[in-house]
Amino acid sequence: MRLAALAYLIAGPCLVFGILALNQARSSQLTAASIEALTGDRTPLKKPRWFVALIGALLSSGGLMLLALSRWAAPIFLVGMLLATAYLIYASRALPPLEEAQALGRRRTILAIYVYAVATALVLWLESEGVLR
Repeated sequence: MRLAALAYLIAGPCLVFGILALNQARSSQLTAASIEALTGDRTPLKKPRWFVALIGALLSSGGLMLLALSRWAAPIFLVGMLLATAYLIYASRALPPLEEAQALGRRRTILAIYVYAVATALVLWLESEGVLR
């Protein structure tokens, strides 16, 4: 029962951050459309909205699967970890930070991926212990 509490502890932030990412993807779509309507120019996006929405969907669904103590949580977390790492490798080459604010954002992204890696490792451990069914 204590291990199930760990799953619930991981699920809560995943749900919150997943919903926040989905909301960010939606609001950036609305913002880009508004700027385009006002200026007539399309704004280049540094981070594709679809990728933010995908990460949000993976975080939310991973959190829901953990709340249900489902084995589906492990593959969802693994896919999220692979996508986040792939984005970081891509961004480090294609989108180098040009300003201090961008560099700070990149450092925060790296920290978030480390935290997600720890959560992924814990989810895999929970599955190996038989908590997830």
